[in-house]
Amino acid sequence: MEPKQERPVICIRCNQPMPRVRVETWAPSNILLKQLQKIADHAGLRIYHCKQCGKIEFFR
Repeated sequence: MEPKQERPVICIRCNQPMPRVRVETWAPSNILLKQLQKIADHAGLRIYHCKQCGKIEFFR
């Protein structure tokens, strides 16, 4: 069976594609962001970030 393809996430504010990111790519030294990534990984959350307007989306 083929892996499920994810549909691209589009920002509702500026209509730009939002890439899936890991929190560490924003600020690797920030302890709070590292904890957020651990929570997201454990809960099965996907995090998307709009590079144009800064909007962040979480999906399960």
